Amino acid sequence: YEVTPGENLSPEESDSYELGLRGTIDDFAFNTALYYNQYDQFLTTALINSETVLNDDNSFAYQHDTFQYQNIDAVTIKGIEVAMSYDLSHALNVFFNASYQHGKDDNSGDYIDTISPLSGIAGLSYQGDRLSSELILNWANKMDKVAQGKAEVAGFGSLDLLMSYQLTDELIINLSATNLTDKEYIRYANAKGHAQGASSRHLTESGRAFALSAKMTF
Repeated sequence: YEVTPGENLSPEESDSYELGLRGTIDDFAFNTALYYNQYDQFLTTALINSETVLNDDNSFAYQHDTFQYQNIDAVTIKGIEVAMSYDLSHALNVFFNASYQHGKDDNSGDYIDTISPLSGIAGLSYQGDRLSSELILNWANKMDKVAQGKAEVAGFGSLDLLMSYQLTDELIINLSATNLTDKEYIRYANAKGHAQGASSRHLTESGRAFALSAKMTF
């Protein structure tokens, strides 16, 4: 993709208000925030062109998307963020976080592309003397708060497993297995601005993948 400069852009101005609360109760920790933001000349990137590029044999090669920086006269965005964790034992911990946004063009009443659906992560972590690991569920609700004619995106859930082992005082081995269930899904951040019914094959996340790395300190 490429991002082209906009014409006659104005600087963005905003008034932001936030109310937060955080704390711990025994083995339970929480952090939450409510926010309300009003923008003048809101800066955004708009999809202005999407071109399908073919190979010599006319098979699909890739989709070339062109975005442009643009201003929106007046925008209001509000939302909430929540994070919680609980220590099941000295080594085991469960955690959860989520965020929700609501944002519209104040003049047209259309939803803006830069907001995200209700989404977050949940997981279980283990921290031993040498071995640490996390099993993480990444999730998002269906995104249907889009401007008329723009693409909606289905909700999803995907699992990741991250492991780290302290082999010696100097050497750490890291293993990651992402999208364990090999689920095909699209994050709204990749599909925003595309037209309803347009090709989305270039927007899907990677399937099941594994990575192994080592870190040595001297």
